[in-house]
Amino acid sequence: MENFKKVIFLETFKKPIKCGDLSNKEKTLLQESINILLKENIDNKFFFKKIIEKFRNIKPFNLIETSSQFDEVLKEINIVDEEDVYLIWEYPSDIDKIVLKYLIKHWEDIWFSASDEAVVLFFPKSKRLVLITHYNTVYF
Repeated sequence: MENFKKVIFLETFKKPIKCGDLSNKEKTLLQESINILLKENIDNKFFFKKIIEKFRNIKPFNLIETSSQFDEVLKEINIVDEEDVYLIWEYPSDIDKIVLKYLIKHWEDIWFSASDEAVVLFFPKSKRLVLITHYNTVYF
């Protein structure tokens, strides 16, 4: 996650955002899981492009800017019973681990559609990837 978001969060809520950077071991395990899901080794240059190419489920939404809108998206694509989620801003160098309920609560403090082009969410329990774009389109 870009540092300016962490600064804004700290200034707004007077406490740091609850998300963690990954250890090298966690990054390696996450990369292995993603490679298995996508059935190929993906490098950072083509990560988002490969997600778009491989995912046949594409759903446009009116907006995905508020917590309630984000929660509705998750429900519509049947993301249920998840605890943690990995936010992949840039693969594999910028990945955050966060509790899903916390992400839903603070979605508008984390996702800035004006500056964020896309984020991939990896749900480890269900082994699902979801791409959200600033065009309010979801690939899953």
